[in-house]
Amino acid sequence: MLIAVNHKCNTANINPTGHLYIKIRLCSVGLFLLIAGCLLLTTAVAQKPITGCPKVIFYSSQLLDSICDSSIKKIGVAFFSGKIFVKHQDNSKNIVQADSVWGIRKSDDYPLRLYDGRYYSLYELSPVYKYKTLGKYSKYYFSSTLDSPVYSFSREQLKLHTDSATYNIIAKSTAKCRHDIALDFYAYGTKIALNDLWGLALEMRYFPTKKFSTGLYLAGVQKKITDTFLFSVIKPQVSSLDIGWINQYDLVQNKNIRLGANLITALTISMLRDKAFTERVRTSRGYRNVSKKIAENYQFLLEPGLDLSVKLISNNHEPDFYLTGKTRYRWAIGSTEFGSASMFSGFSFGLGIALIGFDREQL
Repeated sequence: MLIAVNHKCNTANINPTGHLYIKIRLCSVGLFLLIAGCLLLTTAVAQKPITGCPKVIFYSSQLLDSICDSSIKKIGVAFFSGKIFVKHQDNSKNIVQADSVWGIRKSDDYPLRLYDGRYYSLYELSPVYKYKTLGKYSKYYFSSTLDSPVYSFSREQLKLHTDSATYNIIAKSTAKCRHDIALDFYAYGTKIALNDLWGLALEMRYFPTKKFSTGLYLAGVQKKITDTFLFSVIKPQVSSLDIGWINQYDLVQNKNIRLGANLITALTISMLRDKAFTERVRTSRGYRNVSKKIAENYQFLLEPGLDLSVKLISNNHEPDFYLTGKTRYRWAIGSTEFGSASMFSGFSFGLGIALIGFDREQL
């Protein structure tokens, strides 16, 4: 990109005040266009894509060049031997020793840098070179240059291996991407068919915005009862398992208190068993003996409610510990094999501990 400024900033021929003003304005405009052009050119270079054709990268200086070998079909790694194999369009292969290269690009994807016997996917070039490991659970790393050591992307390592200006840029950028996460674990009680049942519940919520959170909800209760629901049961036992999703909006958020309104949508599975008899069932861990199943209900569950959490321990929000209390109304919808649908609706309560904090380290 080229920008030409055909203008002379000459202040020697200053006469009227108006002419001086015009000349200064024209000089300013010209200087602005020149600076803007340089910035755009620099940005274009800095954002040059690092994806491209498959290639063996012997030196880091080859990373951003656009030269491609059209005879190469794909590049792979023999992980047990550490050798790099290059497959050509004619299906011939040749081997490259891993210790002779900077890295590889397998296909039209991000390059992989080989460092200390491990491959790191390079996905960002500025303000530091950022990498991530391959696999289901990625870990993040950085280097100050393409040939310098690779370090874990953490506050301590960034402070050690970058200057203060670079660190501040990275810290400001990552701060915008931090969000709250909440893990609530509590004792849970509800009423089913006039019986008080107690169990445990778990919520795992993510805050895409400051006050709104969404996530997984699990709850289970169980109790021996006397009601047989007109079945021939000697020792009846009823249980319920809720699997669903919770959405919550915090009406109040201050230093020590959070008050939220939420709605759970879930599948609730209620089961009536006879403890007097056992049956052998297959599970993921093999066969085991369980109480005989008599009947089973599958219903849709709507459960609006309120959540009050009071801070117990402050840990700079990494995370903080809260005492949390919950009250809701269960509305079970659908046909049943035992009991009536209204028997599985009613109020529920919870009391336990909530861990609320940021989803990543503050830089």
